[in-house]
Amino acid sequence: MDVPGIVRERLADERRMTSVNVGGDDRVYITPPKTLVYRAAGLFSSESIEEFPHDVGRFDVSADRREATFAFEYEHGVEAFSAPRERIETILPPVLAGVLRTTGLIDDGERIEESYRFGERTLIVTDRQLLTSVGEAVWDREHDSYDFERVTDLRFDEDLRIDVDGRPRYIELDGDGRREAYETLESALCAYHGVASIDQLSDRTAERTTDAAPAESEARPVATDPIGDGSTRETVDRDAGGTADPSTEQPAQPRSPSDDSPDPLIPEATESDHAGDEPTAHDESEDIDERQLADEVDALSERVERQTQLLERQTELLEQLVEEASTRRVNDDR
Repeated sequence: MDVPGIVRERLADERRMTSVNVGGDDRVYITPPKTLVYRAAGLFSSESIEEFPHDVGRFDVSADRREATFAFEYEHGVEAFSAPRERIETILPPVLAGVLRTTGLIDDGERIEESYRFGERTLIVTDRQLLTSVGEAVWDREHDSYDFERVTDLRFDEDLRIDVDGRPRYIELDGDGRREAYETLESALCAYHGVASIDQLSDRTAERTTDAAPAESEARPVATDPIGDGSTRETVDRDAGGTADPSTEQPAQPRSPSDDSPDPLIPEATESDHAGDEPTAHDESEDIDERQLADEVDALSERVERQTQLLERQTELLEQLVEEASTRRVNDDR
């Protein structure tokens, strides 16, 4: 591929590049850190080049019948370039990947499987995580991410349900392509965990939980500090034949599930006036049910709020259409 001299100067040593023809000799060159737009010399203009770094606060794409506009929002303002509408599917994926890599949301070796747009929600599936963003822009720094390492289940009914550390999260998808998005996410998640189906992932998660239960109930000896300042330190016997000094050993403390996960399923017990009362399994199960119910209520509230916002926007659009129709009718009467 023959790269113009002014483009080579901007590319420097960059070897990873996507080149898209946008009409005549004009081209868009996309590298991980930036997008270059080259305009060839014409009858009334000389050749030129524009540079759009991918370190942005927001990135958006809009289109009319003929052209698509790619807008990059920086601290100093918004810069944009236009290309034929039919080039959106070719230009958007590498530009979006560059934005995500430059802003540190995905690693250099991380692969983007597919990206989707549902109303005001953008859904991006990589081989390691799911990224979502809600808003008028295709992407901004306000987003949610779901690391596949922590995903324990995935379901699709009216909305997409993804369980993270056993807790359900609901992602509302409006419009066509919802089933395709789910299948892409399902395939990437199963490949990451090395299973053939989501059901196998759920079964393996249940087995890990069962296997971890005995380990969580093991006691760890805690020895008092011989300095006598009231502090304690943990003593762990790492040798097969080693033993702890019985004269300094205190009653063992049970391990909490929070030692192994950022979001514990059961909160740690705290001291109270009834220090001798131990929580029962029934109390713990009730605590879990209450937390799960609270999560589901929060998710439902979020969905209601989004539906309300959507209805408000539709109402504004209808009012605008009515006003335009009335204006046209008045003009026709004249």
